[in-house]
Amino acid sequence: MFTIQGHPIDVSRGVLVDRALVSTAEYIYFLDSDVYTYPDTLQRLLSYNVPIVSALYYRRHELPVTDEMLAYVPYTHRSLIEAKKKAGMPVFTPAIWKDFTYVDEKKNKLRSFRPILDGEFSPGALVEVDAVPMGCCLIKTEVFRNMPRPWFWWTLGRDPLMLKDDISNAIQVSKGTFGCSEDLYFSQ
Repeated sequence: MFTIQGHPIDVSRGVLVDRALVSTAEYIYFLDSDVYTYPDTLQRLLSYNVPIVSALYYRRHELPVTDEMLAYVPYTHRSLIEAKKKAGMPVFTPAIWKDFTYVDEKKNKLRSFRPILDGEFSPGALVEVDAVPMGCCLIKTEVFRNMPRPWFWWTLGRDPLMLKDDISNAIQVSKGTFGCSEDLYFSQ
């Protein structure tokens, strides 16, 4: 088991992968200090025997849920989310994402990710997603052996001109801020 601290998250994840690849490790298990799990979480993730699997957990910060995002949610769950929004209550979303295309206020068609919302998945079942968080994620080492580096790169807040040739350039996280977190970068 390896732990690392005191480095940016993308650097830490890359160092851990490098260490695992020179060892005999078959898996890399990321468990962030702010994610709480059940005692059997690792065993449950191992039981799926897939290249990448993440536990489902909720974001600790509210994410604005747009009407375009709600269009994917079954009506029974959509009405609950809409009622929370209308009442000014926070809407916390699972940290799993699907590809999402939307039009911004300038009529630009943008590609991003949207959270998969309550009602779009069955608790305890595997859910196919386009992006996973790394906070509680199990990945077979063969995945990293078959991927080009860098595996993780935190690009939020960097100058968009620096990212023009980077795969994460197309993700607009908020008005005027381009880039993505290290886990979305990995997923891309």
